[in-house]
Amino acid sequence: MPDSFYEIIPKQTDKELQEYISNYRQYTKEAIEFAIKEMKKRGLVIPEEEHEKILKGLEQRDQSWAKENEEDNEVFSPNWKKNIVTDLSAPELYSRHALSTFCLFLSPLFGSILFAINLKILGKMDFIFPIIVFGLLLTSASLLFVQSVIKLSMTINMIGAMFFYSYFWNRYIGKGTKYRVKSIVAPLIIGILLSIYQVLVIIKLLSNK
Repeated sequence: MPDSFYEIIPKQTDKELQEYISNYRQYTKEAIEFAIKEMKKRGLVIPEEEHEKILKGLEQRDQSWAKENEEDNEVFSPNWKKNIVTDLSAPELYSRHALSTFCLFLSPLFGSILFAINLKILGKMDFIFPIIVFGLLLTSASLLFVQSVIKLSMTINMIGAMFFYSYFWNRYIGKGTKYRVKSIVAPLIIGILLSIYQVLVIIKLLSNK
């Protein structure tokens, strides 16, 4: 995993640090504030006018991002990638698309676990338990119908995917939150193994009838 800005900024030279500040619109507010503190720590003077300009520029940029997200009211928006950035100061999260896909094709519980990991990364521990309970309840309902009514089971998974993609993401993570995409290799491998196991269990149950 790439180093966070807390580790990168102190290693920069004075010139690199100044360039970082000059390109402040490319980074999060937290990263810029930390960079300014580092400059002051080194005795580098930032004119008050420049400091105010940076703060005002960040505020205008954030307001613009917020406005864009308010206009985006689709349940499954094709613009979900617009909040993905490469800024190392942004948190590394499983994307909306990954959450809804795992929820739909594996189970709401699997999606809730990935969502809980996102919440843990953001330090929002209080919301993890209800999210896991939600995923567990939907998965239990889905399993009740998986052998008799496949379409109904998939519908339940779809409901879970919609909640994670839209309602839960907007409420607990934030529509305007910029983030880096966390690799899905590990959960994908686990998901494939679980799917194979589920298929084998279903085959065994059917063969015993």
